[in-house]
Amino acid sequence: MDYAVILSPTSLANLKEITSGLAADDPLVAGRIGNKLLDRIAILQAFPMAGSVYVAEKKWRKLISRPYVIVYRVNKKRRLVEILTFRHSARMPYSSYTSGKGYKKAAP
Repeated sequence: MDYAVILSPTSLANLKEITSGLAADDPLVAGRIGNKLLDRIAILQAFPMAGSVYVAEKKWRKLISRPYVIVYRVNKKRRLVEILTFRHSARMPYSSYTSGKGYKKAAP
């Protein structure tokens, strides 16, 4: 039985930000990148542990879709994968997630 994959409000906002920024220059590229990210997370339905452990938060996992990092967590009991964020790999890593408020920057 497959896992359900849901996107958090933060991840939806991140995805919109990524595609909106790209669409200003090239709407076709924006559509391709958005679809590529959504296609990438689809693998998590059958293989929720496909990503590696996210260093900043051991209970999270990350899946790479260059140049983006998809951060997610798995709830095995509920058979649920929650996408926490999509972010460009050049951005600083974040240390903790607060539901509804997004990420807090790691202390220097």
